[in-house]
Amino acid sequence: MKRTTYQPPTTFEPVGNTYSHGIIVEAGRTLYVAGQTPRDKEGNIVCVGDSAGQTRQVLENLRAVVEGAGGRMEDIAKTTVYITNVDDRAAVRQTMPKLVKEYIKTGKVKLVFRDFSLVRIHKQAFKAAEEAQCAGDQGKYWEFHDGLFENPKDMKKFDISPYAKALGLDMKKFKTCLDSGVKKAGVREDLAAGGKAGVRGTPTFLFAYTESGKPTVKTIKRIRGARPFAGFKAMIDGLLAAKKKK
Repeated sequence: MKRTTYQPPTTFEPVGNTYSHGIIVEAGRTLYVAGQTPRDKEGNIVCVGDSAGQTRQVLENLRAVVEGAGGRMEDIAKTTVYITNVDDRAAVRQTMPKLVKEYIKTGKVKLVFRDFSLVRIHKQAFKAAEEAQCAGDQGKYWEFHDGLFENPKDMKKFDISPYAKALGLDMKKFKTCLDSGVKKAGVREDLAAGGKAGVRGTPTFLFAYTESGKPTVKTIKRIRGARPFAGFKAMIDGLLAAKKKK
């Protein structure tokens, strides 16, 4: 089966030549397209911080590949889109309560949450993580965390988060904790641990077993991006069943 890489003249050269815009398989003349990014024909990332604008650029690049190869956008059989903007997490908010109810509260699975502050996307992300951990000192980490997730746009403008007052925190202790910078090391540690584990964006879910007699865990599966509950359920049930057989 003959395979030919395809480079449309109106798009940028693949960065580092690590991929191709399209691969034409002569049998049936099928075009496979993957890895499109919001770059213009000069190879520059466009519309930083504007998800809609970047989406338009990606679709224009996709159109150039498909039409340049002799096809039409209407001919596309399947499209998979990966979203890394932390504002787009409706699926996470829908899925997490179900996971907590079926697996966490029943003791089948232990949930460990670590901050992964993508400051390149959200300049306030690191500070928000510090604030959440300071709220955690007063037993309100999850309430504070949930407030930020429900109102991500507020992260762009606050200094001392209004959620702290809304949660009835001791504001003097909260401000002292934040101003001292005592939580910075912990946030950096979470970020470093995530990077070491292969985390590149949020949300990322790592499924791991605890190793007998050791204070470490062994990662078995990794899911990048938001998924519906059914996908998580199938994954978790399969891992639990496999563990019981050992």
